[in-house]
Amino acid sequence: VMTQRKSYKKFQNGNLPCSITTDQIQLLNKVSFEWRVLNGTHNSYSWDNRYKELVSYVEEFGHARVPQKFADNPALGFWVMSQRKHYKKFLNGNLPCGITTDQIQLLEKISFEWRLNNIHPSASGVETTNYLVNCVYSSCSWDNRYNELVSYVKEFGHARVPQEFADNRVLGTWVMTQRKSYKKFQNGNLQCGITKDQIQLLNKIRFRWRINDIHCSASRDKNPSI
Repeated sequence: VMTQRKSYKKFQNGNLPCSITTDQIQLLNKVSFEWRVLNGTHNSYSWDNRYKELVSYVEEFGHARVPQKFADNPALGFWVMSQRKHYKKFLNGNLPCGITTDQIQLLEKISFEWRLNNIHPSASGVETTNYLVNCVYSSCSWDNRYNELVSYVKEFGHARVPQEFADNRVLGTWVMTQRKSYKKFQNGNLQCGITKDQIQLLNKIRFRWRINDIHCSASRDKNPSI
């Protein structure tokens, strides 16, 4: 038991090989295995750390759908999956369920999705490959954010969402991400995170690709004669 905790700690820190697999971790979680047995604060501390990492992920990618095998932080991907399992127990009234109402509210603040209906199993019942899952993630997230941006345009008359937009911080980050992806697209980077169809959709609502264009537009608004 002590060895499993040590191996799990290595897994969380990304130290591979770590002598424990995701399947083994899942089996231990099924029997409510406690990974840290020191005092009551450690599990909360670990949760807070992972939550901060997830917030950073959202700010960078515009969504909270971390792939289970996220190369940059495998432990975060596993943690996100665990939150969904804990939440399912919470809904079913299974206590202890591994998640509190405060933690649920914090996750919902960053538009965390408790169910991923867009991920379909293969005919054999085995989960699709990580590549296909990522494609589903990106497409679903992009369409949702685009619809939010269209609503923003209808309300404010432009698509210049501030990065720190109080009503929807994720949308502000997403807009910034589209500009970065478009710059990669222009430079011929095939893994740019945006497609020609998506670019056309953004052009339809007069999306500004460069910050300089936004500044120029603001100047014209103040000085109509320019």
